[in-house]
Order: sequence, then C-alpha cells, then structure tokens
Amino acid sequence: MTPLFAPVALDLQARYGVEACSGFVYGRDGLREIQEFGFDTRYVRVLSQFLEEFNERAEPDMAFLRQKEREYGQPNLYAMIAACRFVSQFERRRALRVLEAGFRLVEGLFDEFRPDAVLSDGVGCTMSYIQYAVARKRQLPFLALSSSRITNRFYIIHSHLERYERLEQLYADYKEGGLPAPLRAKAEEFLAHFREVADKPAYFIQWAKPPAMDSKSLRDLVALAYRFYVFERGNYILMSPFRAIVGRLNRLLKTFVLDRRHFALPVDGEKYVFFPLHYQPEATTLVWAPYYVDQIAAVENIAKTLPIDHVLYVKEHKASLGRRPLGYYARLRRIPNVRLISPYCDSHDLIKKCSAVCVLSSTVGWEAILYEKPVISLGEAFYNAFDLVQHVRAMADLPVALSNAIDRFVPDRELLLKFIAAHIEGTYEGNADYNPGVSGRRISQDRVCRITDVVAAELGLLAAAPDARSEIPA
Repeated sequence: MTPLFAPVALDLQARYGVEACSGFVYGRDGLREIQEFGFDTRYVRVLSQFLEEFNERAEPDMAFLRQKEREYGQPNLYAMIAACRFVSQFERRRALRVLEAGFRLVEGLFDEFRPDAVLSDGVGCTMSYIQYAVARKRQLPFLALSSSRITNRFYIIHSHLERYERLEQLYADYKEGGLPAPLRAKAEEFLAHFREVADKPAYFIQWAKPPAMDSKSLRDLVALAYRFYVFERGNYILMSPFRAIVGRLNRLLKTFVLDRRHFALPVDGEKYVFFPLHYQPEATTLVWAPYYVDQIAAVENIAKTLPIDHVLYVKEHKASLGRRPLGYYARLRRIPNVRLISPYCDSHDLIKKCSAVCVLSSTVGWEAILYEKPVISLGEAFYNAFDLVQHVRAMADLPVALSNAIDRFVPDRELLLKFIAAHIEGTYEGNADYNPGVSGRRISQDRVCRITDVVAAELGLLAAAPDARSEIPA
C-alpha cells in the first residue's frame, strides 16, 4: 500500500501542517520503498527486524497476553489471530508469540511517537487489528480508507467492521426528513445506469481475473525473488519463489482442467436462492464473518433451511479459481439441493431470477438490493443498515428469515432511493483504489490530493500551504 499511503502522508505534511508521520511495515523491502518516496523513516518500525531480535520461536509471555486481553479483547485476542491469513496458519505457540511481538512493537511505537491519529487501509490482519485496538484504547481517531461499491468514490470508516458511519447517519436523516429533489435525481440516475449496464465496481473488474502465466507474472516472480533473497526470509508474508511457481502452476492446472468439470449452468424455471462463495483468505470472512470461514459448512446449513421447492445456487468467485483444495467442489456437489454454478455465469442474471440472496458480506448483497431482491446477510456489511436486509446472527434463525424473504418480501423503492442517496453523499468523489500486485506504483497527484483533503477534513485540519485546495470534495 506504500505507493498510495506514502504520498498521502507526505501531502498531509506539505499542505496541512502535519509535523511528522510514523509507519509500520512488515519487511526491510517496505522500509526501502518508503525511503524511495522521501518518507522520513525515523519513526517507521519493521516487524521482521523486531521479530529477529524478539526471537519469535520462544515461549509466549502468557501473563502479558492475558493482561492485553483484559485491556483490549472483545471478547478475546484469538479474533486478532484468526483475522490474519498468515498468523492463523501458524502453530499455536508461534501465533501467540507473534501476537505478543505485535503488541510490544505497536505499543512501543505509540508510546514513543505519540500519534494524534491513525490512517489505515482497514483491519485485515493481526497487526492492523492490534493497531486499531491500541488506537481505540487511547481514544485516537482511526481512519480506514477504502474504495466504495460505486465506481470513482471512496469512503472512510472508523472501526474494524464495514460500517459506513456517514452513510448510516445520512440514511437516518433522509428517512426522517425526506429526500431532497436533487439527491432523488442522483439516486434515480445511478439506479437506472446500474441496471442498464449491469455495473460492477472498477476494483472488482481489475482484480477478479482467472490465473495466467504471462509477462506480468514473470516480472512479479523476478520482483518476489529479489525481495525474498536479497532482503530477507524472515518476513512471514513473503512466499518463496519456488512455492510461488508451484502454486501458480497448480492454480492453472486446477482452473483449466481439474475444477471446471464440477461447474454447472442454471436450469430454466428452477426456483433458487443465490449464495456467492467468498474469496478466501480475506477480511470479508476473516474479520466480517469469522464464524463462516468454513463456507462448505455454511452452504450445508443454508441448504437445510430452504423451502422444499427451492435449490441453492452456489457460484464461485472468479478470483478464487484454482485456489480451493482438491475435493472442495466435489463436497459442495454432494449436498443434494445445491447446484454449483460456473464462475463465468453473470451474477446480475442470477440475482434477477433468484427468489432471494444469502450472503456473508459479498458485494452481491449490495447488487441484490439495487435489483430490489430480498437479501439475508450472515456477516458484517455496510448494507446491513438498509431496513429491508435481514441480518441473521444465529443460524437457527435462518429458516424463518428465508421463509419471510421468499414469501413476504415487499420492495420499497422510496426507501431504496434514500439508501442509494445516502451511499452517494456518504462517500467521497475520487479514486482511492489500490491493489498491490495489480495497480501500478504511480499514483497521480490529483488522486493523492483528493484523498488528502478528505483525510484532513475528517481530522479537522486546516490547510497550511498557499497552494492548498479551497474546498473538500463532495
């Protein structure tokens, strides 16, 4: 995330009077990259260096961790381990030791640097979870930056969950006081465009592609080998080049030979509930739906709750092609009332013809709302704020929720327009999208300035430089 966040930090210093910035990186290569942007690294901490001195293979200090759990846990620290695609795969002793190291490093940095706010790309791993917890404990503003589901808009939230606080407040205002005519027109225009072109967020189109072995893959492999062999092997988020090659070849084989035999097409006239498989490992399940990480178990439970004349359409995520273990799809196909749908089928067509949509935290939930379809959400998602979404927290409540969704759902267009308007007005104009390994390293200054202006507005900073912008983007 350095190519996006380093320029924003530097711009905050140049135009808004921020005196200094600190940072957290996983490896020495991250430190070098920040230095290339001209970032003052006096207050930047490198996790891999700290772990070398800390001896991550030693026994964890359980008294220290129990104290941290009393201070920070909601309800316990294991959620911070489970939230990380890397640390969650470690054996227990090492995972606890890394957790301990994270707290000692982050608390030490906060004690030394004494920040006034924290800017993040969200909580999606053990270390970002720790930074959020420490910031919250010290009552520091925590700003998580992310791209909106509406192309060329972004949002800032202040928690570890996908809650658009500005959206929720505006939505409540519109429900109470009515929707102004200009905002109604904006919402109508967006809805008509979405339905006409079957719109997808730009970040999804860029990211959700089948695996390939092309010139870009080779360049990425060379860059990985340089990072891995030249800088360090102690950075636990780095994969060895050998494993990367084997993994890519394995994905290609599974995508085009082994896995595709399991997929089916929709059947005309069949009644179904639509469930999209979520990409894993990712914050969408690890943080926002941690009790549904085993999606096969989730599918089995959802399938049990269906009316007798319905089947469950389960569609794979394109970005997950070739990533699931062998036998994963075969297990899904063995569930009697499940049809495993090809990832190349259009999700919009599936939404329009389904009786209801059941999701963990997928964008499909948002799309289904826009098609005025009943939505049942099992995880945390910004669209849970919409009145017509049923947020089911206990699986035992799902049969009644599904029955209500299929038999009693009544669309409310006025409510939908208010929710869309709140989404548009509750997010900011601009492109905050950055996908490591996909996006280039060059971020335009205009993009940087738009993000900086929003961050400064959220923090209540006043422009300090003569070339500062006169207004904040809508």
